[in-house]
Amino acid sequence: MNKIKLEKKSKGTRIIISSQKGQQLKQNEIDLINQNKPNCLLKMSVIKKPSKFRLIYDVTGYVDLATYLSMPVNKIKFADMIKKILDNKEKVQKVCFDLSGILLSPQYIMVNPHTLSISFTYVPIQFFEGYFDLRGFLLGLIDITNFDLNEDSSYIQEYIRILNKGAVFSTYELQQYVEKLLSAQKPVNKQLVCPHCGMKISSDSNYCGSCGNKITNCAEKDSGSTYIPPTDHFSSDKSEKKSAVQKQKITPQPQNVPQPTPQPESQPKQTKNRTVVPVSIRPTVNSRTILVNPDIDPNYQQGIAPMPQQEPDLDDEEMGTTLLKKNTAAEITAAYLVRKSTGEEICVDKQEFTVGHSKTNDYRITDNTAVSRRHLKIVNEGGGFYVYDLGSTNGTFINGKKITPNLPAEITDGSTVTIADENYKFEIR
Repeated sequence: MNKIKLEKKSKGTRIIISSQKGQQLKQNEIDLINQNKPNCLLKMSVIKKPSKFRLIYDVTGYVDLATYLSMPVNKIKFADMIKKILDNKEKVQKVCFDLSGILLSPQYIMVNPHTLSISFTYVPIQFFEGYFDLRGFLLGLIDITNFDLNEDSSYIQEYIRILNKGAVFSTYELQQYVEKLLSAQKPVNKQLVCPHCGMKISSDSNYCGSCGNKITNCAEKDSGSTYIPPTDHFSSDKSEKKSAVQKQKITPQPQNVPQPTPQPESQPKQTKNRTVVPVSIRPTVNSRTILVNPDIDPNYQQGIAPMPQQEPDLDDEEMGTTLLKKNTAAEITAAYLVRKSTGEEICVDKQEFTVGHSKTNDYRITDNTAVSRRHLKIVNEGGGFYVYDLGSTNGTFINGKKITPNLPAEITDGSTVTIADENYKFEIR
């Protein structure tokens, strides 16, 4: 094990890591870190000797995470800290650094007391004996945090439930939860109604972004003055009809704005048992042709929803026109694993879909002893699919390349997923 020491002196505070015999530095990682790439890792200096070296991290002015959490922590402060830790982890993964090089201990994670940014201590040494147990670390924070007793603590129970869910918890679910906690505390921006044009505007605005007139409750500005907004302010659908007037006059006159003249619609044709409602064409708006039909949802007529397809009119006058609504992409898209040896198709129908030998999995493989009890899981995140090897004995391979346990590996339509020694084709339909 490498010797790690936190040295506090009158001149400052340093973290010192000493090398072992035969260890070598990852110089490319040191160069990136000292260039602030990524910006969540502490910079370092290297002191080399003939047979060993030392890494020196100057943390003067920082506060370690354990000390930071010993002060009163409310819900927002706690959620913000968890979010920054998860964001830092993603930044380290994006530059392909080994997560086991992070000293995942509250003693060596530093907080800038001015910006409240969080920095990891990363060890760029080959064969460094580190261990990245994110769940254990996040659960351990509960024991050292001085929570605000005046708040409802139910959010802590939900935090613990997410971490204890399954063999490997979902960082995506935890990220969504802390985002929810943070967004719930954001102040609601009240809106006012412009007395000149009736458009809704933010309560902190001095001028209307639609008509350009000054809002009367802004007493600190000169009365009667008018601000002319840039052209980009007229990109909304509601203000497009007024843009021609506003380019010539500061104060718009809505009564002079030309309105589109609707085309006359033909009268419904009466038949023996039903009425055939003709479909007419309204003039093109924003390069879209809108079909007008009184029996269609108004959302379709306004172009908010896609227009359903129509069957062609039949020769028989008795038959009316039937409108058919197609399924959306979300309704017809499904993911499958196709077992190449047997042709068996397995539908991946959950956000987290587990595969393994145990009967607790969503898909159980009983005829292959090389498959581990909980071998892998497939996670649907943000419209993409990712495979996590759950620490299996014989590993998981994507297109012939072995993936790192407990780290996401993206798969796309046509990818080959090898579970131990058996191949499956991943398909999106």
